[in-house]
Formats: sequence, C-alpha cells, structure tokens
Amino acid sequence: MSGGATVSQSGVPTSTSPTTLSSPPPLAGKGGVAALIPAASALALVPGFLYMQGQLSERHAEFMTMVHDAQASRQEPPAPVEAKGSLEITSKPEGCAIWVNGERHPVATPAKLRELPLGRELHIKLTKDGYKPYRTAVKLSDEVRFKEVVADLDRLTATVVLWVDPPASVFVDGKLWKGNRTRIEGLTVGEGHRFVLSAPGHAPKTLMVNVEPGEMKTLSVRLPKLGAQSPAEERAEGAQ
Repeated sequence: MSGGATVSQSGVPTSTSPTTLSSPPPLAGKGGVAALIPAASALALVPGFLYMQGQLSERHAEFMTMVHDAQASRQEPPAPVEAKGSLEITSKPEGCAIWVNGERHPVATPAKLRELPLGRELHIKLTKDGYKPYRTAVKLSDEVRFKEVVADLDRLTATVVLWVDPPASVFVDGKLWKGNRTRIEGLTVGEGHRFVLSAPGHAPKTLMVNVEPGEMKTLSVRLPKLGAQSPAEERAEGAQ
C-alpha cells in the first residue's frame, strides 16, 4: 500500500514509507525570538543599574561629609566677645554736647555712654554756648568698667580796659568794682553790663557794655565837670 503501513507476520504494523517530522510553529510576533533578546537583556541589567546608583549616592554623601568636615576644621574659632565699659556724665549747666575722642555723641548731658572700649584712654569734651569747653581723660579697665564724670563748666568771660578822665569809681551791674579800675575782668558774655562812672566834682556817666567771648574791649571816657556846659553824650569806642 503506497504511503501506508503494512502488517508484519507478528501482527505489528510496519511503515512502508519514511515518516516526515513537522517543525514547531514559529513564535508569534514580528521577528520572533530575535525580537525578545534585547528586552530580556535590558531587564537583566535593571538590578545592577539600581545597585550602582545606590552605591554612587552613598559615595557622594560620604564625599560631601568629608568636604564639610574639612571646611569646619579650617574655620578659625570665633573671636571672643570684647568686654565693654560705660560712663555716666553729668554737668552744670545741663544740656552740654558730649565729645569722645573727637566724635560727637547724639546725646547731651546728663547721659550714660555704653559700649566703650577698655584699656584705652578716652578723651572727653563737653561744650555749650557761652561756656568754656570742659576737658578730661578717663580709662576703663576689666577691674573698673564704670566711671562717673561730673563737670562744672565756667562761663566764657571778657575784659574791658577802662580809661576815665578824671580817674573815677567804677560800678559794674550795681556793685562797686574793687579791683583794678582800669581793667575790668571776668565779664560774662551774652548779656549787657551796666557801667556807672563817678568822680568828685564831675557828673556821673552810665554806659551799657556788651562783650563777646574772649574779647578785650577798650573804653575811653571823659567825665564833665559839674556846673559846666554838658557836652554831647560821649560814646566809648566800641561800647555798644
């Protein structure tokens, strides 16, 4: 029988033609097995990539810690806080401007100055119109961090040189001048002073004198005799 099977004498069928083996069906999809190889390889690399990424993160953290520690070790220790002192300044009169080492402070007397350096000489000056400047020097230290400055300012004065013919008694602001009658010293400034000049047998004369700080003013006056015709009122040079 062509292409079929025959029965042998033992009753076992035998093939009369060679059996053809069929190939397995091809894998579905484009490219078959070849298409799956890259994807499988990529999946196999994922765990290794994640591991390497973790290792890099740890190394980076360790490196940044080392950098921070190195910077901290190079930093200089903080400077110690400098100790300071203070001054309490009062004056007569009040309201004087305060100068420390040539720099004017924004406050006037009475005042307390804080945050002043220790171990250095502090030159203090107080000023007020119509008064002589007051100056002193103080030094604060760790042992003495506080001091008081009490100032009594002197009024600025002026001098009047007085020439009177004939020589006369001099009354200044109602008081007899007992010093040198030709030199009237210690006159306060900023106010007028009343001079009355009198001599026996002569008519008295009254002058109002204004002076500037530190000024020396000269006055020449002639007193008229009593009973004589009164000349025009004489004005002392620079009296007004």
